[in-house]
Amino acid sequence: MALDPAIKEGAPVGYYDDDRPVPSEPGSLPPEVQAPLLPFRGREPDAPAWFLDAIAQEPERSFVTSKGTQLELLTWGEVGKPGLLLVHGNSAHADWWSFIAPYLAENYRVASMSLAGMGASDWRETYAFQDFAEDAEACAHAAGLYAAGKPIYIGHSFGGSQVFYAAAAHPERMKAAIMVDVGFGGPPPDSPEGKRMLEEQAKRVANIPTPDRAQKVYPTIEAALARFRFMPPQVAGNLFVADFIARRSLKRAPMEDGSGEGWTRRQAEGGRAAGAHLRRPLGDHHPQDRGAGHAAARRRSGHRHPRLGPPRHGRSAAGPGGFAALAPGGMAALTLEAGLRFV
Repeated sequence: MALDPAIKEGAPVGYYDDDRPVPSEPGSLPPEVQAPLLPFRGREPDAPAWFLDAIAQEPERSFVTSKGTQLELLTWGEVGKPGLLLVHGNSAHADWWSFIAPYLAENYRVASMSLAGMGASDWRETYAFQDFAEDAEACAHAAGLYAAGKPIYIGHSFGGSQVFYAAAAHPERMKAAIMVDVGFGGPPPDSPEGKRMLEEQAKRVANIPTPDRAQKVYPTIEAALARFRFMPPQVAGNLFVADFIARRSLKRAPMEDGSGEGWTRRQAEGGRAAGAHLRRPLGDHHPQDRGAGHAAARRRSGHRHPRLGPPRHGRSAAGPGGFAALAPGGMAALTLEAGLRFV
């Protein structure tokens, strides 16, 4: 498939995506929406056997160097089986696949990477589609995904847009590309509507940590988990999945007042966080353009949308001091509701 000229090789990943922290004052939402994990007071929710069996299968954890950046890589299964590369959505990390990957590993060599600027991967000063394509190939080779031939790339939401670019620009690197809940379409960034959206989206990044703006540190893991919530606002599905993702999104850190150690969002330091500076060539998305099925239909019909960007409805954000969230129809559906149906 030819790459549309509008998506240039070195192009930055669009402009400010609206998968950004959105302020939410305490009490402005129903308690089950504002703080779904608060009732557990730091305790892990009960979980079904299939989930506990999956997370008990810890992956091999390593780092891969790509373009001078250390990227977090998780792997499951035997080298020599067909390869699968899993790519998470915006503001997420490799562990979002950790309770799905073990089931895929029964038949595949599976790898999950944290995108640059997310999870434990290093930050960069700038981010571009082509950089991701190189990162993905580096991770796939390091994981041994090519041992049985070309691997399959699977990308969710924002990760799906990266996979789409890699498939369009470098189809020779993969056997197939699967996109889960990826949107296409919207106004060009230089149009009046695109510029208006850019201004609105830029206002949403106030809560994202940068090298000169520290992350919030919580005194206890209970306090940190209580701040986990979904954006756009919604009631949680499977709380045991939300709790797992929230815990894997945290790390220990010194308290700001020097009183000891607390808990904060798990991510690398240095450069610029992808969440704050990822940009896309398209602002918004038309409802009829949502979903990987539409992308496949376009490819079958020979129609190419002029530009590519992650879906507006696939938001992943948090309010003041919050650290993570899920989205309806996106990873929320994939992880909170779908469970084993995805496998």
